[in-house]
Amino acid sequence: MQRPLLVVGGARYESESSRRLFAMACERVRFVGGIYEAEVLNGLYRGCRAYLHGHEVGGTNPGLLRAMSWGAACLAVDVDFNREVIAGGGQFFGKQPGLASAVLQRLDGDDATLQALGALAQERARTAYRWDDVAAGYAALFLRMANR
Repeated sequence: MQRPLLVVGGARYESESSRRLFAMACERVRFVGGIYEAEVLNGLYRGCRAYLHGHEVGGTNPGLLRAMSWGAACLAVDVDFNREVIAGGGQFFGKQPGLASAVLQRLDGDDATLQALGALAQERARTAYRWDDVAAGYAALFLRMANR
């Protein structure tokens, strides 16, 4: 049995693209809306075959880091922010037509490849995003700024 593609979240405003996206709902593609309970989200990250990250703006996205930390294979929209965060622990896609079917085909692919990507993502999160290192980096930055 094929697993469904669960889409968590939603559109903040209605647009032609959001209407087209939500029209793709079917047995295989399910839009579940926003989920804000950490335990539920962690369960989804932990149990998914892959995490699809569609954010194009920002920096180090907390949702992406959480998915990586649970060992989800990360498939992300190809922008500099996502490439920097994921590094070699994921695969990237553009915003071409037919993306939904391409993603579903990829998710139907080789489990071993997805598991290997998940392990790479988890290792990247474990080594590159340690709280102590992040806090020390901010402290050093603030000290440099204060000494200017």
